[in-house]
Amino acid sequence: MPAKESLINIKIMITKVYDREYVTLDYDPSVPCVIATSFKFMTLDEFKLQLNFGLNFMKQRIRETGRMLWLPDITLASTCDREGVKWVREDWTPRAFEAGIRHMALVASESEWAKMGLNHDTDDAEEKGMGMTTAFFKDVESAKKWFSNMKS
Repeated sequence: MPAKESLINIKIMITKVYDREYVTLDYDPSVPCVIATSFKFMTLDEFKLQLNFGLNFMKQRIRETGRMLWLPDITLASTCDREGVKWVREDWTPRAFEAGIRHMALVASESEWAKMGLNHDTDDAEEKGMGMTTAFFKDVESAKKWFSNMKS
């Protein structure tokens, strides 16, 4: 009689790495990604602080994983104003790219999709800017699946 193979169910734990009243950053090693969940509008300083913390965390982890997804979830709240968006484009994104981050998946509500001029009925939209591929999703799980299905 053949020996029974035992199945081991390993549960990957998502770890909270940053926790403020306006945002949390959670690390999911199974993807791997950092999920930035915004709860309310941030001042420019708060916005920069959480992004810089997230980038430094991803720099450490990408050495182990070889790749990393930055996954902001703004379904509960917009995160910043135009000045913050400009700072992300001109400062944070080039530093993230230099650190090896090549993908960002933005999860947004229907109203945010409309503000960004995206079609709510599509599963995702993808664009390449400054060498980084950015995709837009309606939920976190779809964003994770998109990145997990990509080749390294």
